[in-house]
Amino acid sequence: MTSFPRELIAAVVLVLAVGVALPPAAQEAPPARPEEAPPSTNPFAYTSPDEEFTVVFPSGCSKLVSRANEPDLYEGQRLDETILVQFVTCDRYEEKGEGCSVRATLNWHDRQGNPGDPSLVIKQVEETLETFGVQVVNQNPVRKDFGKNRVIEGVDVQAANPGHEGEVWIRGLLIGGDVFILTAWNLQGGLWNNPEYQAFFDSFQPFVE
Repeated sequence: MTSFPRELIAAVVLVLAVGVALPPAAQEAPPARPEEAPPSTNPFAYTSPDEEFTVVFPSGCSKLVSRANEPDLYEGQRLDETILVQFVTCDRYEEKGEGCSVRATLNWHDRQGNPGDPSLVIKQVEETLETFGVQVVNQNPVRKDFGKNRVIEGVDVQAANPGHEGEVWIRGLLIGGDVFILTAWNLQGGLWNNPEYQAFFDSFQPFVE
């Protein structure tokens, strides 16, 4: 399998204005559905509806918004043969300019049935960078072993727009045919050293049992 490169986008310089916008996949999704959550003073342990993943959102995420595609099944096709896209996001304390999200692309495969590879993760990370109008400041490879042959690999990216205080943190992960993009942002900065966002990224676990 192709490995994740050390330099994600060495020559890319993005010139979009600083802003917080939903990734394209979320913009095309059906209307949002609020999720129930505990008081905003508490971190929120979230599990996706079909237990594909779990993650702890930081305090201030009293209202999560989830979106998913509605796959069309062809005659004779099973649901587990379709590509599913889920998106869960939080505007922290219901204020624009700070928050985090998880985008899950499940059961990805090409027309020949081949599963996704690191290039797919890199593509989605690049799309996220372009959405926020930022460029890579620092990046590192990620590898975690969850046992039972569940090894997840990917890339961790810290990004910013030169001359602005805002910070974006993206972690792209691949396991089998599933791609997960975890993103956090704060237009005031101070994101990368925030322990609650560190816990958000570190708490992620695929395929809850």
